[in-house]
Amino acid sequence: MYPLQPPTSIKEFIQQIVDHIGAAQYDNIETGKQAIKLIRHDYKVEDLPLFTYDNGILSVLDDDSAATDKQANQIIVKYREPVTNRDDQAIANNIAAVQMHGVISKTVEYKGIPTFDLAARVAQRDLEMIASGLTRLKITFDMRGSELRPGDVIRVNLPERDIVDVVFRVGELKNGNEGEIVATCLQDVFGLPSANYSTQKGESLYVPPDYTAKPIEHAQLFEVPYHVLPLVLTDAELVYVKPTDCFVWGMGAQPTPLSVGYDMLVNVGAGYAQTATGSFTPCIELVGEVSPYQTSIKFRLEGEYSALAGAEALIVDDEIIKIDSVDFKTGTMTVGRGCADTIPQAHKAGVLAWCYLLAAGTDETKYTVGEQIKGKLLTRTAQQTLDESKAQVLTLTTVNVKPALIHLAKCKSMAVTVTPLMTNPRLSSPGRTVTVMCRRIS
Repeated sequence: MYPLQPPTSIKEFIQQIVDHIGAAQYDNIETGKQAIKLIRHDYKVEDLPLFTYDNGILSVLDDDSAATDKQANQIIVKYREPVTNRDDQAIANNIAAVQMHGVISKTVEYKGIPTFDLAARVAQRDLEMIASGLTRLKITFDMRGSELRPGDVIRVNLPERDIVDVVFRVGELKNGNEGEIVATCLQDVFGLPSANYSTQKGESLYVPPDYTAKPIEHAQLFEVPYHVLPLVLTDAELVYVKPTDCFVWGMGAQPTPLSVGYDMLVNVGAGYAQTATGSFTPCIELVGEVSPYQTSIKFRLEGEYSALAGAEALIVDDEIIKIDSVDFKTGTMTVGRGCADTIPQAHKAGVLAWCYLLAAGTDETKYTVGEQIKGKLLTRTAQQTLDESKAQVLTLTTVNVKPALIHLAKCKSMAVTVTPLMTNPRLSSPGRTVTVMCRRIS
């Protein structure tokens, strides 16, 4: 919602909204709730109820038609352009009144109006309301007027006032002392014009939101490392994980700001079928080439780099890197290399590092070693899902056999230094035997 003037009370805030949209707000005595009626030219005159002295009207208490010589003949509407966050204005003129009396200007602010076209139409609406010499009447109705509500449109015949079949809009309603209904009625010109006669030309910078589902340019499938399984499976489920079981997840970078996620489709030979829905995985771009044992790595301070604060670990190509510390001022992080069941690798400049522990498409299907897997990630927005034919095909061959497990309590013949990849209360509870995955280096 676009910002309005700060109100001092709820009543003022409601009035701001009513002024912006051109409406009548009142208490509905039938429901006991607040009601609102838009003031629009949304009626056919011949279908409106007709009130005369023979049909509902008891008397006309007041006829207050204001003269036009001292009323505004130019309306300046100030509005806020949301794209540039600057104020602009639209002007509507009553040319005949300006030539006769000179310019009598009135400025109104509608900070919730975002475009010039809409501001110009509202200016024309307000000009017609002020400068048209509207007839105002206080009409007393019998009980046939009890169904009237503020904002209703009626026809009125008052021949002695030269008012014949004129359309009036009901304003304030009051109950009389003897069951009569007293209504303040105003000749109706409140319909929002479909055209305007503004003297200012302008072009709004506002661009409607683009909900088109775009293909994901940066994406990959990866085989879930075994150190992740205790984070997503219970102890009972871990018991049934076989050494040859493989799990495949997907990672994709958000293609547009209005993309909310993706559908993950997998094909293992029988055609594509949806296996999961995923959230986009934050990723960063590494600056410069990275050698296998380099522990200080620079990253580009663009995009989703702030996700490093809670990422704990990254996947770069096929290597898992543990994050020890991050310096967001210099764009440098200190890392541990070749973690979990991976080995240190060299990486090219510009490679993406994925915060895989924060979000991914989690396919719960169990695969076995050597399966050829094809996958597609179909972008979803609030209004669209990407057509399957437009998504890039991702491929993966499952290769990992469950790494050898070594109980530290039984390791006496060799020295083992363990640096945990992350803190996990389930793996560090008192009295629990700690098991780690080791890869023989020599």
